[in-house]
Amino acid sequence: MITSKILFKETVSGFTSHGLDVSLCIMGLFDSVKVIWTYYITPVIKSTGGELYITTDLVSDNSTSSRISNGSINTYGKKIKDIEEGKKFIYEFKTKWESGSNNSTAEMRDKKLEDILKS
Repeated sequence: MITSKILFKETVSGFTSHGLDVSLCIMGLFDSVKVIWTYYITPVIKSTGGELYITTDLVSDNSTSSRISNGSINTYGKKIKDIEEGKKFIYEFKTKWESGSNNSTAEMRDKKLEDILKS
């Protein structure tokens, strides 16, 4: 049997889909027969009724949404090898979106340190 679980969630300020704030989540699909996790990054929105939906914002130019299910996670999620890889992707995505810059997190940190040392 395969069951799903939200393992990590981060809201990205100003990033919306269908007029709702998007959170990037690491969703895990656990196969209880094989006893193994498969991980996906999924953009998730919360409806006004409180239900969670996966959007296609990471895998398609046509934004649609689907109720969270094992099938929608597999179809609309971005597969990753582990949770740490997912967190790195999410923080990089969030940094680039919120800063409006293509610089990586490391480049932005180095620039901040340089500015601090100059003053």
